[in-house]
Parts: sequence; structure tokens; C-alpha cells
Amino acid sequence: MKRDMDLVRLLLLRTEAGQDGGEYDLAAKKYDLPTRAHHIAIMQEAGLIIALVSNDEKGIPSKGAILRLTWQGHDFIDAARDDTIWKKVREKVMRPAASFTFGILVQALKYEIKSRLGLPGDS
Repeated sequence: MKRDMDLVRLLLLRTEAGQDGGEYDLAAKKYDLPTRAHHIAIMQEAGLIIALVSNDEKGIPSKGAILRLTWQGHDFIDAARDDTIWKKVREKVMRPAASFTFGILVQALKYEIKSRLGLPGDS
């Protein structure tokens, strides 16, 4: 299964919103349970969240519940929250057929935020 960074962002926003996920709850339900479970598992592996993940008999994530964001998860969602910045970085970094890592995505988000603030973007 491919990693879907839009779903990662959505799940982080939904978790941050707490009990009243509102629009994020509806958007997350557009993804099937196995896809959400897979992404919860890999988000936990990346250190973005603390979660409970259940695997099926083959060891594949079948259910997942996010308990909370980690410090790194908060940092990522703070960088990715703004829709304009997110869309700009998506177009640059996550183009079809382009390879990117999570680290490159985070650096691009930070660069865009620094540019908006008029700060040097090289650090």
C-alpha cells in the first residue's frame, strides 16, 4: 500500500481537533478501514503519534486508534496546517512519479513557512 500524505495530514488534524473532528471525521471516512489502519501504523513508526494498532492473522494492520500526537506530530501538523502552503508543497514535492522522503517534505514545508515570514530559508 502506498503512503498517502494527504491522509497522514488529515489524521493528524483530526486527532488535534479532539472529540469534535467535524470536517476531518467526514473526510477520513472516505478512506477504508484497512487504509486508515495502515497509515496509523506507519505514522506511529515515524514517531508522529502514539496509537493502538491491531493486526490480522497475516500481521497486517486491520484496526487502529490514535491516542495522541507526539511532539514531532505536533511539529509536522503545525508546518502542514495551512492549506495554501500544503497545496504548494504538494505540487512541488509530491508530484506523480516524483520520489520524496518524509524529511524532504518537512524541509519543504519549513522553507515555505520561513519564506512567508521573511526569514532565511536555508537553516
